[in-house]
Amino acid sequence: LSGGLDSSSIVCIAAKKLKLQNKLIYTVSSVLEPSSGPEYKDETLYIRSVLDQELNIIPDFIYNQLLGR
Repeated sequence: LSGGLDSSSIVCIAAKKLKLQNKLIYTVSSVLEPSSGPEYKDETLYIRSVLDQELNIIPDFIYNQLLGR
């Protein structure tokens, strides 16, 4: 889940369908730390707004400093 229109739409539709079956949906989001610099956009606010809409979404966040290790 990136917080963009495509992934947000897909996750919301899937979450609504799975909620009818009393199931959860798990998402993974790669997010930037504030220290990444002003040229990088943090989309965490957009991701959180999707998570707030559907309570059966279980998120996991991978922070950029952990990548490549």
